Amino acid sequence: MEARNDDLSHIRTLLELCELGLTAIPTDVLQLILLHLFDIDPLSVLYLSEVCKAFHRAMQKPTIAAGLGGLCGQLKKDLAMVKQNGLYLEFVKYQPLQICMAAVTQNGYALYYVKIQTEEICMVAVTKCGNALKHVKNQTEKICMAAVTREGRALEHVKCQTEEICLAAIAQNGLAAQYVKIDL
Repeated sequence: MEARNDDLSHIRTLLELCELGLTAIPTDVLQLILLHLFDIDPLSVLYLSEVCKAFHRAMQKPTIAAGLGGLCGQLKKDLAMVKQNGLYLEFVKYQPLQICMAAVTQNGYALYYVKIQTEEICMVAVTKCGNALKHVKNQTEKICMAAVTREGRALEHVKCQTEEICLAAIAQNGLAAQYVKIDL
């Protein structure tokens, strides 16, 4: 079942009212929202509603709410820090996607400090600096091709060379030929 735009508008309004403290969303309404929006099976909704209740109870405690506010402040500081120098990612405890992307955008070698690498993060890193390929944990052909297209000598770090990757690397930088490990 797909949510219609007017349904989504009503749900957003209800959530905003709840956020402002002008209304509380009853559990059964929350369950309906989850069922409607995400087409979740009823058993999962029961589990999710328990998680939501626990989260709501936790947020009523001043120490937890303050801790969450402090965490948000720290994440903003971390983001600003890695935008200045991506290698500062080494000192970032929590690494959401936005912070990792900012770090590797600023300096491809920051990939070394990314705890959970996604293909998207790796692509940005090797596009910024081809030799960052040496820090990619799960090399795909697409990532390797992007790396050698940026810097031919990144071929040295390609774990599974193909003829296409080797030729692209040599086309980018003739010195990459020394790193070819397959028969062309």
